[in-house]
Amino acid sequence: MEAPVRASLLLVLALPWPVGCHGDASVRVAAAASLEDWLPGALRAYAEAHPGARVEATFGGSGALERQIEGDAPVAIFLSASPRELDRLAAEGRVARQLPLAENELVLVAPKEGAASLADLTTPRVRRIAIGQPETVPAGRLARQFLERLGLWKALEPKLVFAEDVVEVRAWVARGEVEAGFVYRTETAGLSPTSLPGPPRTELVAALLRGAPASAGELFEFLLADRSRSQLRAAGFAPPPGPPPLVAHATP
Repeated sequence: MEAPVRASLLLVLALPWPVGCHGDASVRVAAAASLEDWLPGALRAYAEAHPGARVEATFGGSGALERQIEGDAPVAIFLSASPRELDRLAAEGRVARQLPLAENELVLVAPKEGAASLADLTTPRVRRIAIGQPETVPAGRLARQFLERLGLWKALEPKLVFAEDVVEVRAWVARGEVEAGFVYRTETAGLSPTSLPGPPRTELVAALLRGAPASAGELFEFLLADRSRSQLRAAGFAPPPGPPPLVAHATP
């Protein structure tokens, strides 16, 4: 089935700050699309605390970003929506440091004026269901695993339309181009969400990549410090399981 037409979401947020005082080029951050509402504010806070810093952020499906890094894209920090992408990069020797960032939860969503339950998905009322591409989008992979566990994947497969990331799924549902979709809890603003049994969860992971400039290490620690984690919680993310990672305190 043909997916609704929309430009692929791979946004580049080039914040217009001068070149860093370390003499390095811009610190480039590749981040999962689900972090798009949190990361720009965190980067602006870093810029205020580090005058002269310059950071560029690219958002997209974690699998697609992983492939760019494998293709030697000049990325210093990778914020992935699941550990799987980081594990593959670590196996290739590309990761210098890797720490848990946050946790997110998969939910079923419908347009704001509607509602959808798991039982509704198999009825004629729901004609199209949006999920992220399971090969490149952790939320899509989580949705497939969840539906397979319930024995629903094969039955629903003819209704599925595949998006480049969870932000695209959210947009399709919000515009009523699909009757339902699977996104993270943090992507439900303006939609009608339904919690899932389990619930299916994913752990977001932050990695400092090998060869990154020294200023990238400072930014990495800033993004994992208490202030940034508080902002993550305010954006709807849960803390990762286990004790918080030990990082140097970032300048407030």
